[in-house]
Amino acid sequence: MNDAGGFVPQLKDGEGFGREKARVCGIVAGARAAAALAGKWRPSARLSARDLATAVIGGLAMGYGARLAYGCNIGAYLGGLVSGSLHGIWWLVWGFAGSALGVYARGLLAMDPPLAPRPAV
Repeated sequence: MNDAGGFVPQLKDGEGFGREKARVCGIVAGARAAAALAGKWRPSARLSARDLATAVIGGLAMGYGARLAYGCNIGAYLGGLVSGSLHGIWWLVWGFAGSALGVYARGLLAMDPPLAPRPAV
């Protein structure tokens, strides 16, 4: 029973549609709404084999990394940097290295469209 006298089932993690799943769905719905309001929401099912492969490989790599880190550990990074802990600095070094590697891989796979030439000033 809740304070209003009605029965409200409690959602527990690991049972059916839990709080974490509801939070993720809310984040996705909010991102879609923001894209739609900005006029950028254009879903398309036309993906090349390369786009599909890079999405699957990237998703698997992110999932594997999250399992190794026992979830998102951005708090360990921020908390470690603020406290001056070595693990926060180490997280920064490897996070930057991973980002640089990802940008390099995008270039190798030609995932980014070429930049338009800048007008001469």
